Amino acid sequence: MPEQSKLLLSCEASAVRLRMYQAQFVPEVFQTGDYAEALVRASMPHASDDEVRLWSRLAEGRQDVLDRPDPPEVQCVLDEAVLHRKVGGPDVLAAQLAHLAELAKRAGVDIRVLTEESGAHAGTGGSFTRIVLLPELPTYPGIVHVRTAAQDLYYEEPHEIDPFDGVWTLLLEQALPADESLALLEAAAG
Repeated sequence: MPEQSKLLLSCEASAVRLRMYQAQFVPEVFQTGDYAEALVRASMPHASDDEVRLWSRLAEGRQDVLDRPDPPEVQCVLDEAVLHRKVGGPDVLAAQLAHLAELAKRAGVDIRVLTEESGAHAGTGGSFTRIVLLPELPTYPGIVHVRTAAQDLYYEEPHEIDPFDGVWTLLLEQALPADESLALLEAAAG
């Protein structure tokens, strides 16, 4: 496993809050096994079956953070395109959306949808994850993780993180409320 991936898993494991904006796909922390495998196969077309299984299990295993005794508060804004992108085909997508709807009903999990009607929005700069770490570190601002084709980027300085926090605030204002987002997820799951 690349060191960059280990850093992300370590940060998620000790997070008290996760804020995720995803413009294209369901965030890994919410992915079903079949959805994760389809994404790995699409992004790594030359990977062996063993590599695909490893990466898809890794993505699916990231959900363990949601089941720990003291799970982080999780907020997520999904672009509506995520609900229609047939990753793995219609059945895999339907199962993934049904899984998202179930997760959205959990205490401490807030999933919102940024609809097409919102037009241009604050998230046009791309997907990111904001991780707030343990309260024992009050002066540490946490990190922002951005995945690119070349590498994973981590921002840790307040002047780097502040713009993402500003974008996050606007995305929450522009997305549907949690109850309307849940209804949209359930309808899309069929």
